[in-house]
Amino acid sequence: MSRNLWVAAQVLFVALRPSAGSDAAPTSQSHMAATRRLEAIASIAELEADATNEVEEVNRTAADQKASKRSAQNTFAAREQKNEVEQVNRTAAGQKAASAQRVSVAAAAVAGALQARKASMGLDQAISLVITDALPDPDAPASPPKKKKSKVILMLLEMVPVCGPIGLDRFYLGSTKTGLAKLTVCLCTCLVGGLVWGLIDAIIVILNSLSRKQSINSLGLEAEFDEDETEPAFYLACIAVVVQILCLCFCTGWRYMGSKQAPKEDTVIIGAPAGARLISSAR
Repeated sequence: MSRNLWVAAQVLFVALRPSAGSDAAPTSQSHMAATRRLEAIASIAELEADATNEVEEVNRTAADQKASKRSAQNTFAAREQKNEVEQVNRTAAGQKAASAQRVSVAAAAVAGALQARKASMGLDQAISLVITDALPDPDAPASPPKKKKSKVILMLLEMVPVCGPIGLDRFYLGSTKTGLAKLTVCLCTCLVGGLVWGLIDAIIVILNSLSRKQSINSLGLEAEFDEDETEPAFYLACIAVVVQILCLCFCTGWRYMGSKQAPKEDTVIIGAPAGARLISSAR
């Protein structure tokens, strides 16, 4: 802007300067007016430069204030973060103190227990007893996982009339003691006890198969089954139920038909004359 004003002043000075071919010489007044105009233009340029400097100074001051404000905000955030860290440290210290207090209370309880047992036994025995109770036995054998059985085979054993009374189903599941007991009862009672016991086991296994369960634990029958054999065992159980119902109906009908075809009994009437007997048919 100041450069443009300076160029304008030069143009004005050249315009006011008299030409070489002019007859009339410029007067002193015109020169003075031109000089005043130039001085005015120069003062305006200086004022504009001063205003530009002031604007730049204001901008620098605003930038410094903004930087100081940002620095203050960073300082406040750092102070807040420091306060949060101190709060977390105080909380952790409180929790550590509470844990130490609980440990001390537990130690006091153990000491009291040792003191109470010291009255009846030696100190060494009491300490060894407490340690034995607290620590697991490393020499104790780990219990082996149970081997899964086939539920289809179990259902087939229950469907065969001979396998159930003699305890083959329990031998298959690994219940050797109850299987021997079942076999003994069957032999001592001439198959009567074995049939009753086998019927009970068959009912338990059939109900378990109809429920689609993957394990059984009833009356000494304990086993885990594969998930894939649940559905086939269910259908076998349905077939077993249908067969049992048909057998029951057949036995009932056979007994009824046998009672209808029984031979007629002769009834002798006592008190009739000698040589004469009245024989009648008894129904």
